Amino acid sequence: MTEIITAGARVPESPRRVVIVFAALLLFLLFPKTAAHAEWIPRVAVLPPAKGTVGAVTVNERVIARLRLPAESIPAAGRLRQAAALIDQQLRLFPGKVTVEAARRTPGKDSAVWLNGTPVLIATEADAKEQGGSTLSLAQRWASQLRSAASLPALRFPLRQIIVPVGESRTLELKGIARGPLQLSSSTGNAFSAVVGEPAPSGGTTQIRLIGRNPGNEQLVVERDGATAAVEVIVQPWAGFISTPAPVVLTGASVDAATRWDLAVASVKKSVRLTPGAALKLTGESPYGSARESKMVPISSGTETVPVEISGPNMLTRRSDVPVRISSSVPPVALPATTLLYSNDPEGITRPQVLFTARLGERSKGATRLLYHHQSRLSTDALFLVDLINDSETSARLHLRGATAGPVIDTVWVGYRAGDAFLQALSDGSGYYLDIPARSRIRTEAIRLPAGQTVSGIQEMVQTAGQPVQVRIAAVAESDEEKNYALFTPAPSAGTVAGQVTAATPSAQPPPSDARFADPHLTLRNEYRVGGRWDFVTIGHGNTNPSATSATSAANLIGAYGYLYDIEWNLINPTDKAASVRISFTPTAGLASGVFWIDGQTIERVPQAREQQEIQILRVQLMPGEQRRVKLRTMPLAGSNYPARLVVHP
Repeated sequence: MTEIITAGARVPESPRRVVIVFAALLLFLLFPKTAAHAEWIPRVAVLPPAKGTVGAVTVNERVIARLRLPAESIPAAGRLRQAAALIDQQLRLFPGKVTVEAARRTPGKDSAVWLNGTPVLIATEADAKEQGGSTLSLAQRWASQLRSAASLPALRFPLRQIIVPVGESRTLELKGIARGPLQLSSSTGNAFSAVVGEPAPSGGTTQIRLIGRNPGNEQLVVERDGATAAVEVIVQPWAGFISTPAPVVLTGASVDAATRWDLAVASVKKSVRLTPGAALKLTGESPYGSARESKMVPISSGTETVPVEISGPNMLTRRSDVPVRISSSVPPVALPATTLLYSNDPEGITRPQVLFTARLGERSKGATRLLYHHQSRLSTDALFLVDLINDSETSARLHLRGATAGPVIDTVWVGYRAGDAFLQALSDGSGYYLDIPARSRIRTEAIRLPAGQTVSGIQEMVQTAGQPVQVRIAAVAESDEEKNYALFTPAPSAGTVAGQVTAATPSAQPPPSDARFADPHLTLRNEYRVGGRWDFVTIGHGNTNPSATSATSAANLIGAYGYLYDIEWNLINPTDKAASVRISFTPTAGLASGVFWIDGQTIERVPQAREQQEIQILRVQLMPGEQRRVKLRTMPLAGSNYPARLVVHP
């Protein structure tokens, strides 16, 4: 770019200096340009009078001064030609660096424009009178216009470097007053190609489209009319690409907000294709908090927005707030659960290990219910993991509903929280669909389990497509690489858990766990008559029928934890007086909690009751001769001491 330097005060020129200047001008015009002057020189021209306008001298097509009056016996046209020649001479003698100023001439009242110490334009009193103002103000205006015109760039890129993604194009604007054919060159020609567009009708701007071919850095050099400009072109691949995420499909009335967020994050991760060496990270926290059971939110259509960043060395970083559609659906129609998977042995975790493995039951036979309840007896924190493994060659789809609670110290409380949430989800169908690709696993729970604390959960799973998947529950050290697997995000099924081989090869699998029980659903119909014997129902009595998977299977599930009890009472008042009937909960084996659904609507909660303590859960007023049916649903809750009794009495 031309450098403009504004000079200070001028000293009067002498006649001898004027002679020297004209001699130098003559020599400059007689001899050709040297190599030293081969760079861009601003264009100087004279515009003749036309259609009543006066002539003018221009620099780079900008008018510097208009003259139509003679001076010192030189006609106006001659003055213009002389000024143009002097300006052109100075711009050629000092290319790229000019000094412009305006000052009065001494002696006399005229003023002059000085270019690099040489007077190139004289503003006479007659010029000033005709054009308005003083000779000095007129010379100052001419000087300002000359300074501005001489500083116009011949060729200029608006930036020093431009980044072009591999396989994409970016448009670069070339500005400047140079005219003529445009020549392009680059250092190697491998990183990008360039296509020159049509110049703008008004001139001054040319569009150059750069197409990224291969990663690398190159200089793009353009030349036009003796002027050159350069820009650094950096070609890099994107660190990754994001396609439209698959919708999160939820069912029922409400969902744990943290689960909804984790499902949305997993959907985004599955939609990302990373360039080798790149990494994906979340740039924002969950709006619901990090803990499970953080907040129950209504299920409705909408979106979750997940902010992500994909970056890598020598790659273009991609930042995006990715919207994930939330879709509301209905849970699958399924038979009652016919299989109960019970992970509780060992209840106390003393070392990192696989705690439970089993395969889901067939959908045609009913849903599979999973109950787990474990306490850490380690000296350090561990990670509690629940994985679903699809070791078949076809993808699988499941519907899950239920809840996980904890970790907390109180073993009764954590089982109560899990059971309460599970019965709620079972009642209103709240849950989500999960797709597991072939030969892959998906983690549904990853909970930091501090020493001495307990985690508990109940899930009911219906597999709607594919071969029955496996459930694997493990506790691993925090240093284990297993912690790197994100929730609900597919990963290869091969790997290690707590030092044991867990590849999809059947021979490498840990043996299936024995705690697999059939038909975890008991239906009872009882009757109570006012004035008659009290009615007692024992829940958690342990006389269920196990479905053995090996010779060492337990004969009974003591406590019937995870079994669903549907009890229907026919309450009859045969007397001629109104009577009150109560249904109470009484633990018989120690401290216990209970959750009770009554007539499919009213839920009664007993967070904690002592042994032999009677807690009323329902009171019914019967008119004389009235008969009423009451349906009650409950489940022995993990961490509590069962069996317990339900008692119907006055």
